[in-house]
Amino acid sequence: PVDHDPDAVQCIGILVRNILVSREPIYGIREWVEKYPPALLEIGTDQVQKLNDDRIGRSLDRLFDADRSSLMTEIVVRAVQEFDLSMKRFHNDSTSIALSGMYRMATGKR
Repeated sequence: PVDHDPDAVQCIGILVRNILVSREPIYGIREWVEKYPPALLEIGTDQVQKLNDDRIGRSLDRLFDADRSSLMTEIVVRAVQEFDLSMKRFHNDSTSIALSGMYRMATGKR
């Protein structure tokens, strides 16, 4: 059994899984994690009780402070290698961000 606190990588991984599966608020992450076998979320049984919004917040702070450009490049390179993706047609536009959804105050104007 693992007997240490969940690290930033584990916390961010759990947060990403939560967003993909059910979008529970950060303060409810521990209860959400308790619904699944810990191994599925790559966390030790004793680590589950150490998950809380403060720990996840500190992990998000570390992500914010990280070199996200290099992180994104590493993720893309690993995906290309892992899944043997063809690079014949590849476009990476980091200059635009698209948001979608219903926003009460949105008027469609800048």
